[in-house]
Amino acid sequence: MPPWIVFRRDAEGVIERVGGLWDAPDAQAAIQRMCNERDRTDDGHWLAERPEDQAHIMNWALDEEKKGRPKRS
Repeated sequence: MPPWIVFRRDAEGVIERVGGLWDAPDAQAAIQRMCNERDRTDDGHWLAERPEDQAHIMNWALDEEKKGRPKRS
């Protein structure tokens, strides 16, 4: 299984990339869970994505910020 780049949404709803790559059998489940819970802002949600799909996830994160998510100061 290829490594996955991991993103985390913090308590303020800001999505950030977590350093390093993540090899995990449940990476696909993590993606689906994050998509299903995209409106939740509680701490502790993680999003894993394949490196070749990173641009898609970053674009999604930017779109979320444009919707009024608070930005980290």
